[in-house]
Amino acid sequence: MRFVLTPAVRRAVPLVLALAVVAWGGLVRLDALVQRYGSVESPGWARALTHAAPRWAAPLRPSAHQWQRIASPYVGGDPINYLRFAREMRTFYQPHVREPVFLAWTRLFLWLLHDADVAVSVASAAGSTLAIAGAYLLASALVSPAAGV
Repeated sequence: MRFVLTPAVRRAVPLVLALAVVAWGGLVRLDALVQRYGSVESPGWARALTHAAPRWAAPLRPSAHQWQRIASPYVGGDPINYLRFAREMRTFYQPHVREPVFLAWTRLFLWLLHDADVAVSVASAAGSTLAIAGAYLLASALVSPAAGV
């Protein structure tokens, strides 16, 4: 018996592959976050996700990458400043030294994670995962769904 792909299945394959790549990218990014900063203990959804991520990601983790634990995260540099500015943010259009989109995105994750500093890293991970999906959508629109994958 010969296996034949219907046109509908053939059209769905690039989208399914793209979703798999986005899921892999998000999982590997979440795994790196947990390895560097540890698990998030509150709220419950974040605890469940960060405790499960290393198990799910282990077979998918690139062997060339080893993430070192950061003993004192968010001390100095850009992350602490993004946290400070996001916490101070009152309106999206206020004049500021930082771009408003990432500050608003960080502020959303501060709210979702009960004002935990790890929100800036989760915001970055979520943004980079969405960038993978955006790259697929852009290449699909400009060239083809296969090129998007």
